[in-house]
Amino acid sequence: MITGVTVKKQAISYIRFSSKGKQEKGSSVYRQDDKVKKWIKANADEYFDADLGFCDLGVSGWEGKHIEGGMGKLLAAIEAGLIRPGAVVLVEELSRAGRLPLMEMLKQVITPILEAGVSLITMDDGFVYTSESLNGGYAHVLVAKIQAANQFSERLSERLKVSYAERKEKAAAGVEKPKRRTPLWLDKDGKMIVNLEPHIKDAFEMYAGGYGERRILRKLKETGIKEFQGLYGSTLKRWLQNPTAMGNWGDIVNVYPRVVEPELFHRVQNRMASNKTTRPSSPSKHDLTGIVKCAHCKRNYNYHVFKKQPTVLQCSNRFMTTADKCENSKSIPLGVVKHIKMLTSIEAQFEAIKRRNLTVNQKRIIVIEGDIASLSQRLSGVARAIAAVGDSDELMLQLTSLTNQRRALQEELIILSNNSDGVTGQQYLDHVQSATDDPMQQGADLQTVGYTITIDKEGNITTSHGVHRNWLYVGWKRKTDEYIVHNKDTGKDDHVSAKIYRPGFKIDSPKNIVVSSELVNSLKLKLQE
Repeated sequence: MITGVTVKKQAISYIRFSSKGKQEKGSSVYRQDDKVKKWIKANADEYFDADLGFCDLGVSGWEGKHIEGGMGKLLAAIEAGLIRPGAVVLVEELSRAGRLPLMEMLKQVITPILEAGVSLITMDDGFVYTSESLNGGYAHVLVAKIQAANQFSERLSERLKVSYAERKEKAAAGVEKPKRRTPLWLDKDGKMIVNLEPHIKDAFEMYAGGYGERRILRKLKETGIKEFQGLYGSTLKRWLQNPTAMGNWGDIVNVYPRVVEPELFHRVQNRMASNKTTRPSSPSKHDLTGIVKCAHCKRNYNYHVFKKQPTVLQCSNRFMTTADKCENSKSIPLGVVKHIKMLTSIEAQFEAIKRRNLTVNQKRIIVIEGDIASLSQRLSGVARAIAAVGDSDELMLQLTSLTNQRRALQEELIILSNNSDGVTGQQYLDHVQSATDDPMQQGADLQTVGYTITIDKEGNITTSHGVHRNWLYVGWKRKTDEYIVHNKDTGKDDHVSAKIYRPGFKIDSPKNIVVSSELVNSLKLKLQE
């Protein structure tokens, strides 16, 4: 039997701070961690670092959120036996373990630790809390510290509420801009940073126009401006959703200088809402990317380029080696898809033009729709508050005011919606020219209005827009080097030249370009509407 061997016990660290601002950027984590290391070093004869540290960074101990996070994991580890009896949990001070009311703190945090035979040590004063020590004078100390921590947080919360109310009142009166963390385009005094303004505005315009976050980030970084380097998509998304962009602080308008007009901000919100059900495709140099879909797996049809043969489109899920492999192996020539798109996308392109060339009425409609959505959300909050605490005079006054505001906007919306505006022939020609110069923009425009071309394994092709939306790819006719496309709505066949899609083909004569009479008639009808 070996004697004289000391079995060391586990030392577990728990670190928490509540503010993601100054504490996160400062030395709070370093200070707490340093104290743990020094304590373990000073008590190395009896304890060892169990490498089971738990933390809650930027998590409130007053609201109890830490019990769902790092503290919850620590308690679960004790319950599972990973932290054994005799171990110690090290905290900088008792308030780090939580600032809950006395009974909740004892029930949810302290008791589960101590009843498991684990000690709680506060390193600021060296107190060791155990089930045994609480039978002595430590119980009074523990209760006093828990109450002091909770009361401090409660007083702080009240001061913050009063401060926020005062800042809000001053902001609404235009007396001063509130001191708060502002987005990148505003300085600490809430003033516009001039060299950033046009680029932030471009980011909103691009997103509203159908561009994806990665493409916008790339554009911003290409400016060479240091503030845009190292940006992430999550940061860009927060910008695009921040009402400060149109000068607001919460529901108070005209607090800050606007970087975008309200209609553009609400257009961006509308697109974000639609993206929750329809995920946008990644940017591409091809105008069909994200538009052509598989009828079976709903994935995109991708380009397959050959050296000597025309490009074809195939289901991106066709070559998967997993059980998710798509049954659709149908390849459709690029020329066929472009032909169908040319005949069926006119309506969608007019819709895209309307979105990009908004009239005063249309801009106002977008703003009203956004304001109505915001008011509806606030009304829901007031309704929940009434259900929880009853119909107090203050809540009922808010309910009446918000209801009247929403009703007035709804009435204005009805009037404006009855005055629609068309698209001129020149606007359409300008749009076609811009699409020729930037095919990716055309693809983004069509995606924004929901234009799609869907293909199944039999070669049936269906479009979301157009007078005739149902087609069938018949095949390639060797003798004339043409693709045969059957229009199922008219019962007629279209012949599409294959040679113009072969690598190296150059248009040397206007005769090589054949404009369908159906396309011309559709365009004439659209312009006459």
